[in-house]
Amino acid sequence: MKLESAIVKTYIEGKSVDVFSDNWYFKKEGYCFQNPSYDKEHIEAVSRIYSEIKEIIENFIPCNLNIWEAIFPEWKRIIGEVTINLIVGFPEPNDATVLKAPDGYNHVILDLGLWVKYEGHCKMRSVIHNLLTHELCHICIGETVTGIDEDTLSDCYFTNLDANTFHEGFAHLVSFEDKDISSIDWKEERWSKVKEAAGKKMQEAIKATEKQEQDQYLYDAIYGNYYDKFACMSGMFYLVECWQKNGIQGLRKVFEEGYYGFSAKTVKYYE
Repeated sequence: MKLESAIVKTYIEGKSVDVFSDNWYFKKEGYCFQNPSYDKEHIEAVSRIYSEIKEIIENFIPCNLNIWEAIFPEWKRIIGEVTINLIVGFPEPNDATVLKAPDGYNHVILDLGLWVKYEGHCKMRSVIHNLLTHELCHICIGETVTGIDEDTLSDCYFTNLDANTFHEGFAHLVSFEDKDISSIDWKEERWSKVKEAAGKKMQEAIKATEKQEQDQYLYDAIYGNYYDKFACMSGMFYLVECWQKNGIQGLRKVFEEGYYGFSAKTVKYYE
């Protein structure tokens, strides 16, 4: 992976980062430059996170490697060509995202200023590894599945919903809690409640016919509180069911079948 960290290095030195406000990722639709806090403690926290991220990137192995090997045979080559931009200056909640640069290549953008909120509340190394696994999975999906990235922005409601549910379902599955999926008790009551709520919302979304209503469902599908993002959760729990029934080969089969009609699959009974 290629690391671009000029902006965060400047910030850690206590200098203004206004000079970077015209960088391409601040000009993408839906994004903007926002001056970060220059509080001494905030800068020191960003510096600590920066050191940890560099170390993890240098030795990165994704969580659930066996799934990656099954569905992304070229994953090492793909992520080896990825540029990771370590920045400050995004507004909430954009702590980790994938954006297409003007040269047409996808970049992972990590705003370390927005990661400070995680310090003291969770294991930072686990958070970093989780987010890298998640975002790099998106990169691999985009490189492997023809047309899916474009279709996450499709004007066709169902194509858009399918592409996003597929993308997010796999990315959430391989990164969930930064754990191997075999170590998670998927029958735990709290997961059952999340699965049920997400499935119900997905059923409603599939029946939506009014443009305004559909637009709201597309937003709620992938934005908001982690467990409330119904496409992410519905897609992930469907894949969990496929894995429990048919193992890694079941996941590979679903991946090879593609994203068209994927949203509807997540709310049907499993045969």
